[in-house]
Amino acid sequence: MSFSAAVAGALADGLNPTPTQPPGTAGILTIINYVLWLIIAGVSVSLIVGIGQVSMSMRHGGEIEGVKRVLLSGISLALLGSITAVLTAFK
Repeated sequence: MSFSAAVAGALADGLNPTPTQPPGTAGILTIINYVLWLIIAGVSVSLIVGIGQVSMSMRHGGEIEGVKRVLLSGISLALLGSITAVLTAFK
């Protein structure tokens, strides 16, 4: 029996490992969750400030400022959301 056939057979039988938290890491995950919440709050404030900068610069007819802040804040929020999803998978 080849290796690929053995892997295909194992997957067909329902290889479904359940994620488990390593012992003694409850406090570490709590700290990580608090830090993530603080970072998400800070990036959300940055996103709101960037939107305000864009709207004010457009209103005054100047150059559009704050677009870089809006884009980076949006990308950061998306990445933080995916990190949060990964961390919650191990609870």
